[in-house]
Amino acid sequence: MIEGYELPFGYIRSVKVEQIKWPDCWKIESELKMLILNSGKSPDERNAFMTKTLQQEHEGGEVTEVHKLSAEMCPIYGRDG
Repeated sequence: MIEGYELPFGYIRSVKVEQIKWPDCWKIESELKMLILNSGKSPDERNAFMTKTLQQEHEGGEVTEVHKLSAEMCPIYGRDG
């Protein structure tokens, strides 16, 4: 979810939520099973927070899926990969 946006933006597996070290721009609502981007007022600001999170995880090496990223910062994958 993106705070202030009524619909889910996407989905992430719960095991990945547990693996990632989320910066303060994210809020985890465990009971609701929601991960919320609670920072940034414009799309550019929200993109910057997303980029920061992905780069942090790429450098940390804990989440192998992040290493699949190439020039496309947020590729879209279906259920089958």
